Amino acid sequence: MAERKKPARKPGRRRTTGAGKTASSKQLYILGGILAAVLVLLLGIYLGMKAAGKGELTEKKEIKSPLSSVQEEVVTKDNKSATVEEADKALKLVMFNLGISSETIKSRKMDDGSVPVITYVISLPEDKKDELTEELRPMLENLGFKTTLSDNLSASGENGSIILIFPVEKTEKPKDKDKPVVLPADAPKLAILIDDCGYSVPLAKRLAAIKYPVTFAILPHLPHDTETAEIARAGGKTVFLHFPMEPLSYPDTDPGKGAVLLNMPPSIIEAQADNNVKRIGKLDGFNNHMGSAFTESETKMEQVLGFMKKYTDTYIDSYTSGKSVAYDVCLKQGMKCGQNRKFIDNENNETYIRKKIMEGVELAKKNGSLIMIGHLREETVRTLEKHLADVEKAGVRIVSIKELAHRK
Repeated sequence: MAERKKPARKPGRRRTTGAGKTASSKQLYILGGILAAVLVLLLGIYLGMKAAGKGELTEKKEIKSPLSSVQEEVVTKDNKSATVEEADKALKLVMFNLGISSETIKSRKMDDGSVPVITYVISLPEDKKDELTEELRPMLENLGFKTTLSDNLSASGENGSIILIFPVEKTEKPKDKDKPVVLPADAPKLAILIDDCGYSVPLAKRLAAIKYPVTFAILPHLPHDTETAEIARAGGKTVFLHFPMEPLSYPDTDPGKGAVLLNMPPSIIEAQADNNVKRIGKLDGFNNHMGSAFTESETKMEQVLGFMKKYTDTYIDSYTSGKSVAYDVCLKQGMKCGQNRKFIDNENNETYIRKKIMEGVELAKKNGSLIMIGHLREETVRTLEKHLADVEKAGVRIVSIKELAHRK
């Protein structure tokens, strides 16, 4: 019987034992463990860095006002590289902090030369100017600018300069017409009497506001006679009763309520005088309203002046008639007397009234003094407001009418 042959082995293939398999598996387990540990470590580092980044972001997101952010940006800039733009920011920041409006910067001019210069013109009160410069200087110096403060503030750095100009508010010199006129003691004198007061409160108030010593002659029994007297006294003005008396044209012309007439007996004249004074109150003097007929009668003037003595010692003859004897009778009564020499507003316009006032100035210079009369009208009051200063500029002093009234 023939012998069976074993199959031949294929070259290169080796069979392993059970012990070899076990050693290889252990090595794989160890290597996997190391890799896992490394991965865990790397993951831990990554998560830690991420958490730290979140914390940093949270810190940076700390609530800040826009102002503090700008300030931090301004003051932490590299000093050596600071520019005029940073200086401009610093200025705006300080103005904002101090509540100074940007409208106070009247102009801003930038010179775009090789070294830029910004010039500001800023109008501020002195105290605000001091606050601004006190706050701005250290901030500019922190930016690397060298500052100089005199009346203005200048700051220069490597990359440019800024200049703050604070213009000085000019105080206007008083105009010549506002300058007080100094007159010599013996200067000619002029007194102004304004008749027919009592019709208008607004005009009375304007007349009382005039700085010169004009006199109110108030007609009794008018709607505002008592109030006008109070306005005049409150304004420090002289108060006269403008006593109505009979004119030559009576009865065609009515002198008004409270008038004394030629045919009245002394008792009625006295009663009229008493009633008229009650309307006005305390008097500095009186003058006649109309009265061209009455003032020509020596007898009647003696009566009315005699009754008025208990209220005042001063009378001014309005001189409405060239035949008036009122002034002479007044002197005989031992009273202080005066006489009107010019009516200034027979025409109701400013040019005419000013002309008459200046004519009065020339008469005062010629005679040493003058009394003149106007009326409570819009044009008259306006002219007095505008042109009484011209009287003193012309060398004539305006005085109270009582200063020109005299005894015999």
